[in-house]
Amino acid sequence: MVSRSALTVAAGMIWYAGAISVSMRGSFLLVDAIALQSRSFPWHWAMFGLGVSIGALKAWLIFSKSAQKNLLRIQSLKRPAWWNLYPLWFYPLLALMIATGILMSRFAAGDYERLCAVIPAYFMIGVGLAVGGIPYLSAAKRYRSDKREKREETRQRL
Repeated sequence: MVSRSALTVAAGMIWYAGAISVSMRGSFLLVDAIALQSRSFPWHWAMFGLGVSIGALKAWLIFSKSAQKNLLRIQSLKRPAWWNLYPLWFYPLLALMIATGILMSRFAAGDYERLCAVIPAYFMIGVGLAVGGIPYLSAAKRYRSDKREKREETRQRL
């Protein structure tokens, strides 16, 4: 058995690891597009901007609410365990997202137009996850302050 606070911190760390991973992959694709650019208008930058803009919107509308729901779900667990980090339906969905990302990267490799089509997807998800994960940061901050308060209470009792 594991504490709810530890689950909250671990869920936040995994959430942000995913955001960093997706954003890094998007950056690598953006660098490839820059190297392949032969046209006068830099479409790759327009696609980057589109991805970041939609990602911020998704963070506000979808990901932050999803993170809040997951935090509430973790806090309501009767017997928390490590596999309770996310709902059970999330794990097959995560595997599908990873496989789709790999296929999209392979599909776009070496072709400027395809790279420009794929770049927004990576930044939409990466930025959306990063900004939408703010509830995990605030929960981790509360966890640290709760631990600090408990230490102070223990010291005062001694």
